Amino acid sequence: MPGTKKYKDSEQQELPQWLHDYRKPTILKYDTSIYPFRQLVADWLGVPSDQLETIHLLPLPEASKVNPRICQAWKAAKMPRLTREARIMDAQTQRQVFQSDAYHKLMETYRLFVKEVIAPDCGDQNIVYQAPPTTRVVLPNGRSTISMHSDKEYSGHQAAEINFWLPLTKVGGTNSLWLESAPGKGDFEPIELEYGQFLKFNGYDCRHYTVDNETDQCRVSFDFRVTPSELCLQRKQCGEFCVEETTSEGYIAYPHKFWKITRNMTHGEEEGLDPIEYILPSEDKAKYMSTLKS
Repeated sequence: MPGTKKYKDSEQQELPQWLHDYRKPTILKYDTSIYPFRQLVADWLGVPSDQLETIHLLPLPEASKVNPRICQAWKAAKMPRLTREARIMDAQTQRQVFQSDAYHKLMETYRLFVKEVIAPDCGDQNIVYQAPPTTRVVLPNGRSTISMHSDKEYSGHQAAEINFWLPLTKVGGTNSLWLESAPGKGDFEPIELEYGQFLKFNGYDCRHYTVDNETDQCRVSFDFRVTPSELCLQRKQCGEFCVEETTSEGYIAYPHKFWKITRNMTHGEEEGLDPIEYILPSEDKAKYMSTLKS
């Protein structure tokens, strides 16, 4: 996300006091039986869910492609070189990764989570949210993946954003995110979380970073940002990611270049596409959720 471009009037935007209070670092909980992110992410990565902490010990296929998140983690930890077949990330592979049934299940559960957990916590109002979230995999001896920064230093962000970090493995010490408690305070501490917990914080103003993982455990997590609709200055993107927006019945997806991969779109320019409104299941949710877990 290089660059220093800001959206017009973002720095001068007057934010309500409730948002300042709401974005103070807070650890929250969610029901993993309703939103089984560990299993869903493991399925998408192609690894057993009970071995997310030990991905580095799993045998990797020599003649088939490996999920790009694991390829990146393997390289960052200076593990033995993967075969060319495992490392290749051509357009066809990208489509397979982001159009798979496993990815579809993950994203639909993520949308339900945002609408049913995040939006109500924000005051039960509609929100614009990053979609997809950023999934990260860090192996033992893995290098720092995030240098010290605040999101306002990068292009595509706006002042009313709220950050969420959801680890799928136990995190703490060098195997975690380091965060200051208030903008410019400099009192950095590693966040300690268990699966089923997630962190809410003001990443737009507060600096945060990671360090080299000196533990013997992998870290698997995803993070995302949301903006209350009433405070959102634009709906083009969040950082380098596309965004969606909750509605009373579902969500609106705003076209972005990432659509060309995730939605199998091969024609037209994303700038000329109209937003598309989707309806989330409600009356038969139990049956729907059972299909996501199958």
